Amino acid sequence: MPVAKNPSETMCFACGKDNPIGLHIEFDITGNIPYAQGLVAHTARCEIRYRQPLRKGQTILLKGWTEKLKGRLMVLRGEARLKSDNELIAECTASFLVEK
Repeated sequence: MPVAKNPSETMCFACGKDNPIGLHIEFDITGNIPYAQGLVAHTARCEIRYRQPLRKGQTILLKGWTEKLKGRLMVLRGEARLKSDNELIAECTASFLVEK
């Protein structure tokens, strides 16, 4: 995950490395899009739909993109697909509020 832009990011409940009660999740796809663009953003909503089970040892391909950016609202989409046959395993839609 890129270096946090302000101290409050390190205390995020989901991904903040300094939050002692946080989940300490490392995002590699959808959650990283705002940071990769140099934006400071906070998760407003995240919905994941699991389509198929993922078996141990299977390799997946992850893809994330910006669906919409309007004012401070950024809507992102993401997918996880099996590398072997491109079968959709999971998909997500996430909304972020971008700091100005």
